Amino acid sequence: MLVADPHVDERDLPSDVERVDATTVVIAAADAVMLLADHDAFDYAALGAAALVLDCCHRLSGANVEFL
Repeated sequence: MLVADPHVDERDLPSDVERVDATTVVIAAADAVMLLADHDAFDYAALGAAALVLDCCHRLSGANVEFL
């Protein structure tokens, strides 16, 4: 599993979780993206272009976006 959060130190993550930057390449390669925190550091347009998005912050829209 990959996680992208500029406010989380990778030393605080479980050993099976890899911290990455939410670049357009990483987002395009993802099966799904979960938006769990509302950070200004995220490129919301890039996140919204992912194949499938679970948006828990209600920041995105589109046919590929589901809300919790």
